[in-house]
Amino acid sequence: MKNKTLMLATTALCLSPIAMGLMYYSKLPEQMAIHFDSAGSPDNYASKAFVVFGIPALMALVNLVVHLVLDSDPKKAGSSPIMIALGKWSIPAICVFLMPVTIFYSLGRNVNIATIVPIFVGLVFIAIGNYLPKCRQNYTVGIKLPWTLASEENWRRTHRFGGVTFIISGVLMIAAGIWPIGFSGAIIIVLALTLVGPAIYSYSMYKRGI
Repeated sequence: MKNKTLMLATTALCLSPIAMGLMYYSKLPEQMAIHFDSAGSPDNYASKAFVVFGIPALMALVNLVVHLVLDSDPKKAGSSPIMIALGKWSIPAICVFLMPVTIFYSLGRNVNIATIVPIFVGLVFIAIGNYLPKCRQNYTVGIKLPWTLASEENWRRTHRFGGVTFIISGVLMIAAGIWPIGFSGAIIIVLALTLVGPAIYSYSMYKRGI
């Protein structure tokens, strides 16, 4: 019952930006920016109907899928409650953050995308990195590789290493938001640290029999 209530609450939160969109609907341009390059300039657009109604609806659908997957994990009892909570709140948090930013930008307000978004992402990465080492073996949350799923010790060490890489990546993203000149380079380093780094570290342990 508790899981169902949380799922409904977070889904409602995903849909809540529709109210803000309706409030400003007549003032919004027919085409709204939905994607920005590393300099914060828009490089992709969508109709305001899709932005106001479609994006929250899609986010709500993704949120439902995330909840169903997390609640169906046969090893969920071993997962960190904080990591499960982060997983369940991530989609609504992203939605209620990005939708107002998108709407205010389209209204011509002074919204510095190249600063706001990297700082937000950086804070999320730091939060994940802080709790990643506490995540025990499961099938849905964490660094799920053949070697981490096959060995509890490999899982533990990989997630401890991954926690450090996520925190470093988060700090780097925040720095890239403050100094946007280095944003493109920061993205490459972050992807290497958070995706490639833990995988290589985990595989190296596997080859050593861990």
